[in-house]
This record gives sequence, C-alpha cells and structure tokens, in this order.
Amino acid sequence: MMHHVSAMLENCEYVRCLMIDFSHAFDVVNHVILLYKLFKLNLPDYIVNWIVSFLTDRTQAVKVGDKISCQWFINRGIVQGSSVGLTFYVVLESGLKPLSSVNLLCKFVDDTNLLVPAKSNIDIVQEFQHIKQWAMLNKMLINMSNTKEIVFRRPSIKHFFSPAPVSDVAQVSSAKLLGVILQSNLHFDEQITVILNMSAFLSPQNAERPRIVQEEYELCFCALILCKIRYALCAWGSYITEANKEQKCLLIQDASLWICECSL
Repeated sequence: MMHHVSAMLENCEYVRCLMIDFSHAFDVVNHVILLYKLFKLNLPDYIVNWIVSFLTDRTQAVKVGDKISCQWFINRGIVQGSSVGLTFYVVLESGLKPLSSVNLLCKFVDDTNLLVPAKSNIDIVQEFQHIKQWAMLNKMLINMSNTKEIVFRRPSIKHFFSPAPVSDVAQVSSAKLLGVILQSNLHFDEQITVILNMSAFLSPQNAERPRIVQEEYELCFCALILCKIRYALCAWGSYITEANKEQKCLLIQDASLWICECSL
C-alpha cells in the first residue's frame, strides 16, 4: 500500500486513504450470498457440496459455570480458526472493486483501505458511496465510528491544505494499520517512539520494569523489542529520516548496553 501511495504522490499533491472498518466482519457473513459467489467460481461439484455441508446445521451454545444454554443454529458467519474460514471471507469480498481504475483498494482479510489520488476522475465520496452500497447488498455493516481517513502528502510540502473530510468520517493525521502507525506526512516518528518507549520500560534503569532472571534478558529483547523493529520493516523502513536512524542506532546501543549490564 505504501508503494502505491508513493507512486501516486509522484503525479499529484496528496492521496486520500479511507480505512474502512466492517463491524464483526467474520461473524456477519451471509451463507446464501457466500455460496452464490462460490457457485460462480465454477468449482467442482463435490467441493461446493462439501462447503455446503460444512456450513449447514452448525450450532452454538453458551456455558456459564456448569450451566449450558440451549443450542441455536448458526445461519451466518464463517468458522473462525478453520483452514477455510479466511478463504471464505476473501471470496465474499472479492467482488468489491473501485469504480475508477485510477483508484485502488488494498485488502488484507477484513482490513479494507481505499486509495484515491488528488487527480482521480472519481472522487472519494463517490467511491465510498459505492462501497456502502456493496456492503448493503452483501449484508455487511460498516462501523462509521472506527472508519478513518488519512490524507498522505509529500513531506517537503510546507503549506498544505487538507481536502474536506468525508461526511461522518473522522480525518486523522495518523492511524494504525496492521500494527504499523501510518502518518500523513509519510514519516514514522510515532512508530519509532512506541518502540523507544517499550525499550525504556524494559531498561534496567526503570524501577517499574518487570523482574526476570538474568538468562531471560536477551530473550526478552528479541521477543519484545527486536521483533517490533523488524515487523513490516520492508514497508516503512525506507521512509525513516536521518533523525529516526539516529534514534534507532541509540535504541540498539541502549539495548546492547542493557543486555550487557543485566548479564553482569
């Protein structure tokens, strides 16, 4: 997604990104609509029959203490945790496409993000209206309170006037997507700050840090800090500034010192 944002910014002043949140996306999948889309894929009959059998006559109950409720039939939703559950959702949302070939939908399971450059022939309002119509036809619910818009712009622009926000959608300067904090100016200061704060919390100089035995310090560093640095680094690493690089160097130096001190 960041690659496409950068490519779009080469020819326009800004790129509007609508981060759409579907309420309980996995739980409200309509079985009839899903099966209709599966039939259209021209799968072998025995595969479709197996899927129909898999989704049919499923029940659920609630247990509190030693009390169990009556069983109720499940007529919608995919079986989360199953090998085919995520594939079912991908099939359901496969028909959702932008109106304009200039615009782009970046989808990762239930995370749906619409990119609309400033020089698009169809604006973001029309595209969002189209998505809402698709959601209504497919019996999906859009959570407007959790749907956000972030307007990406070139970091070199000093005087930038953001376009008017989409109705009922909050326009924010930063937002988290799949564990990475995106900023409208294409910097990742907030992402690095989160990592630095975690490192400071686990530092030996912090009296409130959790107590662990010496042999586990290096393991904790790799599990809690190093993984944060490496996570999705190919997506945001090339955008960090010289100041960010200095922060990261200090972070590694502090972490190395931290491990050495704790092992003494």
